[in-house]
Amino acid sequence: MPQIQLEFYTIKIRLKNKEKVADNYLTFSELDDNIFDVIQEYIKHLETELQTVDLVKKTLSFDGGAFEIRKKDNIISGIIQSGEYDSTGILRNIVDKKRKVSVKRNDTILKPFYYAIYFPTKLKTGLFVLQRTGIHSVHTPMKLNLAEFFSRKGYSIDMEPFFPNDVLQVVKEGVIQEVTLTKYNITSDIADMLKIDTKDVSIQISITAKETLGTKINAHLTNFINKPANGIYNNKVFGKFDFDGNETVTIKADFNGKPRKYNINTLQPFRPYENIDDKIALGADGHPTFESIDRAGREFIKDFKPKIKEV
Repeated sequence: MPQIQLEFYTIKIRLKNKEKVADNYLTFSELDDNIFDVIQEYIKHLETELQTVDLVKKTLSFDGGAFEIRKKDNIISGIIQSGEYDSTGILRNIVDKKRKVSVKRNDTILKPFYYAIYFPTKLKTGLFVLQRTGIHSVHTPMKLNLAEFFSRKGYSIDMEPFFPNDVLQVVKEGVIQEVTLTKYNITSDIADMLKIDTKDVSIQISITAKETLGTKINAHLTNFINKPANGIYNNKVFGKFDFDGNETVTIKADFNGKPRKYNINTLQPFRPYENIDDKIALGADGHPTFESIDRAGREFIKDFKPKIKEV
């Protein structure tokens, strides 16, 4: 199962004819329409008709999934479905090896993604929380579709990656406890060596210390992420398992006394994804239950609320 992560974006709203400058953003209470009513209308818009986002060839749908509003907390959360289209392929069962169905260009396989939106009514900046499963995210199609929807109401929305300064301090100042490299889609010769039937597996190498790794590893960590050819990948052990610098790099660290996991595949631009594998429960369909992922999402919103005022 690919890693389940949460990614965070700030969300700001301005009148469509206004420039993208700080003074032109509106507090959420200044909108002509109640923001919660607008989002409910947006969800209904997705429920009525499958949306196609042609720029990225992805679909969006709300098919009676989870949806919850907590006005006292200024939070809306739920499950949205998304899939790709405009490509062909064949679905096969990996157990019996039988062909199931041909996928045509107009077909889309929908997968569920969690989202939560925090609207502090007296501020101009909200927080958008989105599920990321492995390399798959609903961020771009949802951002484009939301922008189109708000545009029809006379508004422009702006979304930017959000991370508190504490996350940068994790890398720069040293509270790192563990570093893990995860390799997906290993080559066939490695699969044969491990006596497995499919390449749909992952290999992990973890560097763990009893105490925090601290500044002892920070310089090396930054170096092998930015310049893998000069770093840890020169070791023949990494070469044997086809580690080449394109892996998922996860650090385990302490955030205000609470354990956190950050995915830091690149430092430029720095986009930390919060790993929540240990916070969720999987349902019968193999996807996180809404209750468990919503609990994790709300926990991060609570932690990040004071930081939003700094943006």
